Amino acid sequence: MKRGVIEVRVFCNKDLVYTARNNSAKGGVLGRKIAAKRPKGVPTCGTEWSLNRIRYFGLLASLGVVGVIATFVIYQPFMPTTWYREPVLVAFRIGAILCLVLGGRLIWRKPPAFYWVIVGAAALTLPFVLFAHAFGQFDLFSLLFHVEFGTEGASLAGLGDSIAVAVLSCGFFALTVLWFQALVQPQRGFMVAMLAILLVVSPLSRFAFSYLTASVSPDIVTQRLAQPQIIQPAIVPDIVVIYLEGTERSFARTDVFGDVFERISRLEADSISMTNVKQIAGTGWSIAGVSATLCGLPLVPNGLRYRNNFSAQTDFFSDRLCLSDVLAQQGYKPSFLVGADESFGGQKNFLESHSFDTIIGKRALQNMHSKADLGQATVAGVIDDQMLMKTAQSEYLRQRKDGGPVAMFVETYGPHGITSVLSRECVAGDKAELTSDVLAAVDCTALAVERFIDFLGQNRDGRPTAVVLLSDHLNHHPMMRQSLRDEERSNLVILHGLGFDPAPFPRAVRVDRPSSMLDVYPTLLAWLGLAEPDVRAGLGVSVLAEAPTLVEELGREALDRQLIPNPALAKAIWQ
Repeated sequence: MKRGVIEVRVFCNKDLVYTARNNSAKGGVLGRKIAAKRPKGVPTCGTEWSLNRIRYFGLLASLGVVGVIATFVIYQPFMPTTWYREPVLVAFRIGAILCLVLGGRLIWRKPPAFYWVIVGAAALTLPFVLFAHAFGQFDLFSLLFHVEFGTEGASLAGLGDSIAVAVLSCGFFALTVLWFQALVQPQRGFMVAMLAILLVVSPLSRFAFSYLTASVSPDIVTQRLAQPQIIQPAIVPDIVVIYLEGTERSFARTDVFGDVFERISRLEADSISMTNVKQIAGTGWSIAGVSATLCGLPLVPNGLRYRNNFSAQTDFFSDRLCLSDVLAQQGYKPSFLVGADESFGGQKNFLESHSFDTIIGKRALQNMHSKADLGQATVAGVIDDQMLMKTAQSEYLRQRKDGGPVAMFVETYGPHGITSVLSRECVAGDKAELTSDVLAAVDCTALAVERFIDFLGQNRDGRPTAVVLLSDHLNHHPMMRQSLRDEERSNLVILHGLGFDPAPFPRAVRVDRPSSMLDVYPTLLAWLGLAEPDVRAGLGVSVLAEAPTLVEELGREALDRQLIPNPALAKAIWQ
């Protein structure tokens, strides 16, 4: 019997009563046309398939396996554990090989026009799968924000595995539909069903549904927006704020992560530490964490509702008074240092909107150091934290020499997430390198910060100095979500005073109240003596007083629903 020809033999009580053949290459396979040829009155007590059909049964089985796996792999980045990944990937490979070997040319027949709709949907899904796999969860607001403000300075270095998973997941889903359709030639409803499945598992579709069905009633948060009441401080200290990229307080869990956090934990002996700072909507990426802690405001997705005007918007809620604005009013000249591109995600726009006198990013650093040193300190377009902190020392001395009070903000990069950076002092050679070991990156960045704080102690010449250590957001590495539940994770906030006598607030204080990054700004105002202890600023309140935070009052999940989507809040913040 020729390849692709199906023979069905119908038996009744072991007697052959009917034989039918059908050319699969011309008219489909299995039931429809064969059933149409069967003469009326011929019984169908049972069927015996020719041995040639074993190939197609194997193909059908493998198609089913690949289809389930492809759908599962698309969805799995949003799941908290990974015990299933190795067997799933093995089955993925076996199923693909079976399809190619057993199907032959039959699986590549020309598909119907509607199939290309599925290909397009799979292609649109691919970047969102990549984003979710690389960072452990899908935050569309972060993605939309970076699309609006540009991704200049971003790098795909170290994301090879995530790119491969995204391409294979979406690609094999489309191939599964093609192969099954070519073999079985189902009705058009099958294609529609496959498109529906892809849309259901797509993170973009789930976001769109939640956005369109969400309602904020009553709107509690918009009416809480407040400008802080500033007072004249009794002491004008030097101020150094260090954002530790992705260095959340959760790394202090020695039962999970060992002693990787030991260097930072030592600073808490005589510091105020906020131990329960939750990550809420609009604060989960770098510039969002910076704006939340400096202005008390989340980066709600203005671009989603005012897209036509957003790309031309070069200021960030300039009508709002942020910490750097307050410091400028007090005679400080704030500077901001970062080892990555300062324009990424609109960060430079934010800094220029809020009274920063000096901005030192990758371009400025390249002009400040020799090519040889930069070659050793640069990896994947990012300058390591060792060189960044060395530059911060020079910036500190420059501001001291100028005679005014020092105000510096430094943003590290090291433990960025699934792809982190190890500085030269933390590797065997004298060249910064990428690593997937986020714990090693945390320890490395902590070493650079520890040495910088020692430098401040040795060079402050009796000046009272306020040192603030903050994580900009929770770490993006999927390991964190696999190791800890969301409610177990919190951001890092340490307020460390050098030379305050008397100290404005008691030292060695743990503030365990539930709060968010929005509450850091008013807390800093109160701690620095720039406002009363019960100050409100943006959407935050000082945790050094008794007023409840929004997290305490509403709970984190309810607060997230209040923040995004909330057109009234977006309008109040951005316009």
